[in-house]
Amino acid sequence: MVSRFVRWGAALALVLSSAVHAETQEKRIPGTKAFYWAFRDPYTGQNMGTVILDAEQTNRASLFMKCLGDGNLNFFVSTPVRLLADDDRPYDLRKQIGNLYRVTVQFGAETVTPTLGIVGYLPVQTQALAFDEDTSARIYSAFVEGRLVKVRIEGRGGALQRDLNVSYTFSPEGFVDASEAVDACDAG
Repeated sequence: MVSRFVRWGAALALVLSSAVHAETQEKRIPGTKAFYWAFRDPYTGQNMGTVILDAEQTNRASLFMKCLGDGNLNFFVSTPVRLLADDDRPYDLRKQIGNLYRVTVQFGAETVTPTLGIVGYLPVQTQALAFDEDTSARIYSAFVEGRLVKVRIEGRGGALQRDLNVSYTFSPEGFVDASEAVDACDAG
Protein backbone atom coordinates (compact mmCIF):
# COMPACT_ATOMS: atom_id res chain seq x y z
CA MET A 1 0.00 0.00 0.00
CA VAL A 2 2.77 2.45 0.89
CA SER A 3 4.65 1.76 -2.33
CA ARG A 4 1.56 2.70 -4.39
CA PHE A 5 1.41 6.09 -2.64
CA VAL A 6 5.14 6.57 -3.09
CA ARG A 7 4.91 5.81 -6.83
CA TRP A 8 1.84 8.05 -7.20
CA GLY A 9 3.58 10.84 -5.33
CA ALA A 10 6.72 10.49 -7.46
CA ALA A 11 4.63 10.54 -10.65
CA LEU A 12 2.75 13.63 -9.48
CA ALA A 13 6.02 15.38 -8.61
CA LEU A 14 7.39 14.57 -12.06
CA VAL A 15 4.27 15.94 -13.78
CA LEU A 16 4.30 19.12 -11.67
CA SER A 17 8.01 19.70 -12.20
CA SER A 18 7.54 19.17 -15.96
CA ALA A 19 4.73 21.74 -15.97
CA VAL A 20 6.84 24.25 -14.07
CA HIS A 21 9.80 23.55 -16.37
CA ALA A 22 7.64 24.05 -19.46
CA GLU A 23 6.45 27.38 -18.09
CA THR A 24 9.99 28.56 -17.32
CA GLN A 25 11.83 27.55 -20.47
CA GLU A 26 14.17 30.14 -21.85
CA LYS A 27 12.79 32.09 -24.80
CA ARG A 28 14.95 34.12 -27.18
CA ILE A 29 14.00 37.43 -28.75
CA PRO A 30 14.75 36.69 -32.44
CA GLY A 31 17.77 38.42 -33.96
CA THR A 32 19.10 39.61 -30.58
CA LYS A 33 21.19 38.41 -27.66
CA ALA A 34 18.18 38.77 -25.34
CA PHE A 35 16.42 35.88 -23.60
CA TYR A 36 13.79 35.66 -20.90
CA TRP A 37 12.04 33.30 -18.53
CA ALA A 38 8.53 34.35 -17.59
CA PHE A 39 7.58 32.79 -14.27
CA ARG A 40 5.23 33.58 -11.42
CA ASP A 41 5.39 31.84 -8.08
CA PRO A 42 2.42 29.45 -8.18
CA TYR A 43 1.56 30.09 -4.52
CA THR A 44 2.07 33.84 -4.13
CA GLY A 45 1.65 35.00 -7.73
CA GLN A 46 4.81 37.07 -7.39
CA ASN A 47 6.74 37.76 -10.56
CA MET A 48 10.01 35.81 -10.50
CA GLY A 49 10.85 36.26 -14.21
CA THR A 50 14.33 36.87 -15.60
CA VAL A 51 15.74 38.74 -18.59
CA ILE A 52 19.20 37.78 -19.84
CA LEU A 53 21.41 39.73 -22.22
CA ASP A 54 24.54 38.04 -23.53
CA ALA A 55 27.61 40.23 -23.94
CA GLU A 56 28.45 41.44 -27.42
CA GLN A 57 31.96 39.93 -27.27
CA THR A 58 31.04 36.50 -25.94
CA ASN A 59 28.04 34.38 -25.07
CA ARG A 60 29.80 33.34 -21.88
CA ALA A 61 29.20 36.63 -20.04
CA SER A 62 25.64 37.79 -19.37
CA LEU A 63 23.74 40.56 -17.66
CA PHE A 64 20.66 39.33 -15.79
CA MET A 65 17.61 41.28 -14.69
CA LYS A 66 15.93 39.20 -11.98
CA CYS A 67 12.40 40.00 -10.83
CA LEU A 68 12.28 39.81 -7.04
CA GLY A 69 8.52 40.06 -6.51
CA ASP A 70 6.55 43.09 -5.27
CA GLY A 71 7.65 45.09 -8.33
CA ASN A 72 11.34 44.97 -7.44
CA LEU A 73 14.21 43.94 -9.69
CA ASN A 74 17.96 43.46 -9.50
CA PHE A 75 20.70 43.28 -12.11
CA PHE A 76 23.77 41.10 -11.85
CA VAL A 77 26.61 40.17 -14.16
CA SER A 78 27.69 36.59 -14.72
CA THR A 79 31.15 35.97 -16.17
CA PRO A 80 33.04 32.99 -17.55
CA VAL A 81 35.62 33.61 -14.82
CA ARG A 82 35.28 32.31 -11.27
CA LEU A 83 35.28 35.51 -9.20
CA LEU A 84 34.61 34.18 -5.71
CA ALA A 85 35.92 31.24 -3.73
CA ASP A 86 33.49 28.55 -2.69
CA ASP A 87 32.60 30.00 0.66
CA ASP A 88 30.31 28.63 3.30
CA ARG A 89 30.23 32.02 5.02
CA PRO A 90 28.07 34.21 2.72
CA TYR A 91 27.57 36.79 5.47
CA ASP A 92 31.33 37.43 5.66
CA LEU A 93 31.60 37.45 1.88
CA ARG A 94 28.84 40.09 1.66
CA LYS A 95 30.83 42.37 3.94
CA GLN A 96 34.09 42.09 1.99
CA ILE A 97 32.99 41.82 -1.67
CA GLY A 98 33.49 45.55 -2.33
CA ASN A 99 37.14 45.13 -1.36
CA LEU A 100 37.66 42.26 -3.81
CA TYR A 101 36.56 43.86 -7.09
CA ARG A 102 36.07 47.32 -8.50
CA VAL A 103 33.22 47.38 -10.97
CA THR A 104 32.16 50.31 -13.11
CA VAL A 105 28.98 50.45 -15.15
CA GLN A 106 28.84 52.90 -18.05
CA PHE A 107 25.76 54.04 -19.95
CA GLY A 108 26.69 56.66 -22.53
CA ALA A 109 28.81 59.35 -20.89
CA GLU A 110 27.64 58.42 -17.38
CA THR A 111 29.69 56.00 -15.28
CA VAL A 112 28.78 54.66 -11.84
CA THR A 113 30.55 52.43 -9.36
CA PRO A 114 27.87 50.16 -7.89
CA THR A 115 27.79 48.71 -4.44
CA LEU A 116 28.38 45.01 -5.04
CA GLY A 117 26.55 42.06 -3.61
CA ILE A 118 26.66 38.31 -3.91
CA VAL A 119 24.20 36.22 -5.88
CA GLY A 120 22.70 33.32 -4.01
CA TYR A 121 23.25 32.27 -0.44
CA LEU A 122 24.05 28.60 -0.04
CA PRO A 123 25.61 28.11 -2.48
CA VAL A 124 26.95 31.49 -3.52
CA GLN A 125 27.17 31.87 -7.30
CA THR A 126 30.95 32.15 -7.68
CA GLN A 127 30.91 33.65 -11.18
CA ALA A 128 28.42 36.47 -10.53
CA LEU A 129 28.32 39.91 -8.94
CA ALA A 130 25.07 41.69 -8.03
CA PHE A 131 24.49 45.44 -8.33
CA ASP A 132 22.69 47.70 -5.86
CA GLU A 133 19.12 48.95 -6.35
CA ASP A 134 20.08 52.40 -7.70
CA THR A 135 22.51 50.98 -10.28
CA SER A 136 19.91 48.37 -11.28
CA ALA A 137 17.34 51.13 -11.88
CA ARG A 138 19.85 53.09 -13.99
CA ILE A 139 20.71 50.03 -16.08
CA TYR A 140 17.00 49.39 -16.65
CA SER A 141 16.47 53.00 -17.77
CA ALA A 142 19.50 52.89 -20.07
CA PHE A 143 18.21 49.80 -21.85
CA VAL A 144 14.69 51.22 -22.18
CA GLU A 145 16.24 54.37 -23.69
CA GLY A 146 18.19 52.21 -26.16
CA ARG A 147 21.68 52.82 -24.71
CA LEU A 148 24.56 50.35 -24.55
CA VAL A 149 25.67 49.29 -21.07
CA LYS A 150 29.34 48.52 -20.43
CA VAL A 151 30.48 46.65 -17.34
CA ARG A 152 34.16 46.71 -16.34
CA ILE A 153 35.49 44.37 -13.62
CA GLU A 154 38.91 44.86 -12.06
CA GLY A 155 40.38 42.56 -9.44
CA ARG A 156 41.88 44.00 -6.26
CA GLY A 157 44.49 42.65 -3.86
CA GLY A 158 42.36 40.09 -2.00
CA ALA A 159 40.38 38.93 -5.03
CA LEU A 160 40.46 35.40 -6.33
CA GLN A 161 41.21 36.96 -9.75
CA ARG A 162 43.35 39.89 -8.61
CA ASP A 163 44.83 40.46 -12.11
CA LEU A 164 41.41 40.45 -13.75
CA ASN A 165 40.64 43.45 -15.94
CA VAL A 166 37.73 42.75 -18.31
CA SER A 167 34.96 44.74 -19.97
CA TYR A 168 31.68 43.49 -21.33
CA THR A 169 29.29 45.45 -23.57
CA PHE A 170 25.57 44.71 -23.52
CA SER A 171 23.28 45.86 -26.33
CA PRO A 172 19.77 47.11 -25.59
CA GLU A 173 18.41 45.22 -28.61
CA GLY A 174 15.59 42.93 -27.51
CA PHE A 175 15.59 44.19 -23.92
CA VAL A 176 12.26 46.03 -24.11
CA ASP A 177 10.53 43.01 -25.69
CA ALA A 178 12.04 40.62 -23.12
CA SER A 179 11.15 42.98 -20.28
CA GLU A 180 7.56 43.20 -21.52
CA ALA A 181 7.44 39.39 -21.65
CA VAL A 182 8.15 39.32 -17.90
CA ASP A 183 5.73 42.21 -17.28
CA ALA A 184 8.65 44.55 -16.49
CA CYS A 185 8.88 42.79 -13.11
CA ASP A 186 5.52 44.39 -12.23
CA ALA A 187 7.37 47.66 -11.57
CA GLY A 188 5.34 50.84 -11.56
